[in-house]
Amino acid sequence: MLRKKKTDRKKQNGIALVMALIFVTIFSTLSIAMFTMSVTSVQASENHQESNRAMNAAQSGLECARYIIATVPTFETGYNYVSDDEADIVWSNLCSQFQTQQLGGLSVCDATDFCDANGSGDQIISQPVPCSNSAANFQVRFYRYDDNKRKIYVQCTGQDGAIERNVGIENFGHQRCGSIKLRDCRTGTHVANRRHNHPR
Repeated sequence: MLRKKKTDRKKQNGIALVMALIFVTIFSTLSIAMFTMSVTSVQASENHQESNRAMNAAQSGLECARYIIATVPTFETGYNYVSDDEADIVWSNLCSQFQTQQLGGLSVCDATDFCDANGSGDQIISQPVPCSNSAANFQVRFYRYDDNKRKIYVQCTGQDGAIERNVGIENFGHQRCGSIKLRDCRTGTHVANRRHNHPR
């Protein structure tokens, strides 16, 4: 009888040990899963914040670009289109004004040539301008293509960490305040160009 009781106790102790190990394994796995989920959630939240800061920076750059556009010296043509020579004058005025403004106190290099999937042309780009109260910065880029020098584009890139966001105006002439092509925002009069059917 005594031997049988001892054998039963050993079996019970063995079963209890196995059950304890199973519970420890289950709870350890759950703990690791919960920790991983919380780390992932924190990382996603940080990425979301960086994305928002980058977008805000890009939009700040766009507002700076609009201000520069509004202060560019323009002129009336007296007719319903802009010649390539007049477009060159406006581009030159824009580049000069952009360099004069020195966004964030930073100098702007001269315009350079570029080439992308849509063609080749001229561009002028600011240095990265830091945003206050944030690690984010923005760059402003004005550019135009050789096949239509009368249309100027603006692209603003905001960056925070490894995240970049871009905003821009693809058709200056249809934007309020975008008016190297069509409108002087200060007076509301047409300058340097009007809506036209002039061939390229």
